[in-house]
Amino acid sequence: MMLDELDSFKCQLPEGKESKAKGRKRKLKTSSSETVHIKKARKYSETANKSCDELIDTFWRLSSELKDLRFPKDITVYDSYDHARVPAEMYFRRFISQFMSVNRSKKVLFVGMNPGPWGMVQTGVPFGDVGYVRDWMKLEGTVSQPPKVHPKRPVKGFGIGRGEVSGKRLWGLMKTACCSADDFFSRAFVYNYCPLAFFRGSRGTNVTPDRIPNRKKLLALCDSALKKLGETLKPSHIVGVGKFAFKRVQIVFGNATSATKTKSISSHFRRQKETKVVANESCRFRPVTGLILHPSPASPKANRGWDKQAVEQLKEIGCWDALSPTLYTTEGE
Repeated sequence: MMLDELDSFKCQLPEGKESKAKGRKRKLKTSSSETVHIKKARKYSETANKSCDELIDTFWRLSSELKDLRFPKDITVYDSYDHARVPAEMYFRRFISQFMSVNRSKKVLFVGMNPGPWGMVQTGVPFGDVGYVRDWMKLEGTVSQPPKVHPKRPVKGFGIGRGEVSGKRLWGLMKTACCSADDFFSRAFVYNYCPLAFFRGSRGTNVTPDRIPNRKKLLALCDSALKKLGETLKPSHIVGVGKFAFKRVQIVFGNATSATKTKSISSHFRRQKETKVVANESCRFRPVTGLILHPSPASPKANRGWDKQAVEQLKEIGCWDALSPTLYTTEGE
């Protein structure tokens, strides 16, 4: 069933401009400049498809390697790349290809932390509020059950019947900025640093990766996958959504230029041992990095107009115009 869904989805993906001309009885004349444009579009499309396959292999390898890790007995672990692999692969295939097929001078990679119980756990998509994934991105696929299910954290996939506040805020802003999902993903891509969700104790309390004991190997594996993604997509800007994600971006792409003042963030992480830069030694490009406020409802600050604050931060980083040149601007700007 799942393989049939993916095969059907792949058949729906755009094949490039040259394939649309097949079956036409009248041969169209093209100028030399149009021919060059078509060849470039074909090259971008072929490169995007190959890179997409390589990245998906990287993500599935990460999922496999994470299975070898051992976590405390009171923590239930869900791997969204495992039980929600079908919609996750749909997301990667459609939107990595979209990102890479369009040539722009400014592109943005947003990096979140890890799956939330009502978002990516259910849909396989970062910040994956069901409504936005199904209705805006037009993605929907079979979601199976994790090997061990916490009674307080059910997995019902697209039938979960509730939304995810962080996802509604983030994707709501992107929809307002770009209108269509295809337009947004030609300008930006959203990725979660870690595909694992952690739930502690009988209440299923959400545990973030920075609070997992003996997390050194976990972070090293996730750092490596993020590095591969960055070097493949080569965005002009990489934006951490929240302090933890931003810190991992700084560590992985340590040769980058930060557009965010990091004094308070650095002090927050000074007590942790993971600040040693190990993944950036052979980094092949120099993106501008920055931080935006995490849209979580657990953050009092995010509950006071998250979208406006995020826009101001993206302007400070210098990449808001890549998403929306006119939205949220005032006279004289």
